[in-house]
Amino acid sequence: MAVEVGTGVTANASALLVNSIVRSFPATYDRKAPVGGATGNATIGFQHSNFAPTGTSVGDGSVTSLTSINSDPKFVGSGTDPYRLLPGSPSIDRANPAAGGLAVDLLGATRPRDGDADGTARSDQGAYEYQPPAPDLGSGPTAPESGGTTDSGTTPAPGGTEPPAPADTLAPKLTSLRLGKGLTRRRGGTIRFSLSEAARVELRFTRGKRTVTLRVNGIAGANTVKVAKRKLGAAAWRLTVVATDAAGNRASMARRVTVRR
Repeated sequence: MAVEVGTGVTANASALLVNSIVRSFPATYDRKAPVGGATGNATIGFQHSNFAPTGTSVGDGSVTSLTSINSDPKFVGSGTDPYRLLPGSPSIDRANPAAGGLAVDLLGATRPRDGDADGTARSDQGAYEYQPPAPDLGSGPTAPESGGTTDSGTTPAPGGTEPPAPADTLAPKLTSLRLGKGLTRRRGGTIRFSLSEAARVELRFTRGKRTVTLRVNGIAGANTVKVAKRKLGAAAWRLTVVATDAAGNRASMARRVTVRR
C-alpha cells in the first residue's frame, strides 16, 4: 500500500485497509510526505487485518494499526483458490465484528460463519470465508443388553422409539466453479463445479435485464453442465450458481464469464 504527498502540496492523503490479509511482500506499505506544517500529511491505517508491519514511513503523518495481527494465515496454498484458509488459521473470525461487510466471500460462500466454534459467527480476514465441516454427531449411545440401563442410568421403556434425527441445517458446499475449454455463442461450452452433496442446481446468466437460466440435478462431487450452442450471446455475463439440498439449505457462488463468438 502506497500513499505519497508531493512537495508543496497542502492537502492530506490517506489510505485505510480493513479486514484484509497482506503477506509475502518485501514491504507492506510505502508512506511519504514532506516535513513541515504548511504541507499535507500522509497517513496509512490498518484495522482488523493480518499483515507484516514492514515498509517505508517518511515525513509528516503516520502508520497506525488497530486490532491487527502479524501471523502466518495458513493458506491452503494449492488448487484453484490457494488463498483459502486452513483449519486453525489465526485469521478465522478475526474481521471487525462491528462492520457489516460482504454477505458472501470471493467464491460466493455465505459469511460470516462461526469458523472457530466459539458460538459466535464472525467474518474472517481476507477474501475467503472458512467453511467449517459439519459437526460429528457420532453414532449415539449403545443399546444396553436386556435388563441393562442406558448411559444415563435409567432403564429404557419397553416399546420405546428412537429420538428423531436432528434437522439438516447445513448448506451444501459449492466449490471450484469454472468454465470448461472456453464458452462461445456458436459452439456453447461447459460449466464445472463441485458439490459436497446432491442438490438441485440453478445456473443464472445475467446481462442487463436479460437472464438465461439452466436447471440440473447436481451430484456429490464433480459436476459438468453443458451450455447449448446459441444459448448465450457473445458478451460478458454474470453467472450465479445456487445449490439447494433436500432440506432446503442453499449455497451460492458468482463470477463473471465472457462468451466469445
